[in-house]
Amino acid sequence: MIYFLIAVACASLFSIMFKLCRLKDVNISQAMLVNYAAGILFCIWQVAAASYGNPVDISGFVRSLPFFLAAFLGILYVSGFIIRDFSTQKCGVALTTVSARSALAVPVILSWLFLGDKAPYWLAIIMVLVSLTMIAWPQGGLSSDSKKGRPLERMAILAELFIIYGICDFSLKFVQHLVSGSVPPALVTLVVFTSAFFISLVYCLVKGVFKMHGFTWRELLAGSLIGIANSACTVMVLRALGQMPATVFYPLYNVSVVLVCTLAGILFFKERPSGLQIAGMVLALAAISLLALK
Repeated sequence: MIYFLIAVACASLFSIMFKLCRLKDVNISQAMLVNYAAGILFCIWQVAAASYGNPVDISGFVRSLPFFLAAFLGILYVSGFIIRDFSTQKCGVALTTVSARSALAVPVILSWLFLGDKAPYWLAIIMVLVSLTMIAWPQGGLSSDSKKGRPLERMAILAELFIIYGICDFSLKFVQHLVSGSVPPALVTLVVFTSAFFISLVYCLVKGVFKMHGFTWRELLAGSLIGIANSACTVMVLRALGQMPATVFYPLYNVSVVLVCTLAGILFFKERPSGLQIAGMVLALAAISLLALK
């Protein structure tokens, strides 16, 4: 249970930091780079602690399929980071978090199909998909902003977020399934973050981020907080998945993060979702709760 609670706290902090970065005029691309650098240092410390008195076969892991899958995850992490920042800017903390966490339908279904987990509760899965449509729907209906392309833009952003986070969640579960406890979760996370660091570095160089904006204490602080939360969350999720089936863990985990971030968005960032979006959030929470109960 302790792994579960730490994962929820870290995931909530990770989500809220995107909004704070925008409010404090933090360069998110540089913060992303610092985030992965901080995550690498955190994971090295975790790997060293896990290996003390119990040597880990790192060379064997490097030559294995899970290593390459974890390295590929770095691409998805960077993509998810960029899209999540854009979604937070356009849709707010509450809607972005609900959309990202509704992606639990992806790992639940895939874990059932390929990893032998118990069958999902299909009614709840349908409710999740319906809720995603509701929270992505613009205030005032589709026609009011159709000329500006805002409805389609909003729905495209949230759909991309849904797909990428769903794939990331399942991929982590799949890698953990392959290693079967032979290596510490922090080592898997270290590979993911190292890959993501170099990909984000290339992204910053291509975008000319360093020429337009120099590093300040804000990027260093924000990036470090995001990195610690991100890496700690990943490690705790992997550890919790080693103790709980995916079809139980993901619903409980996601509903907790959704509640924390939705309340933070409303209370601290003055976000005001529409009635339809609030109904979508309630439906998402109900669906996730049904999955947990099932």
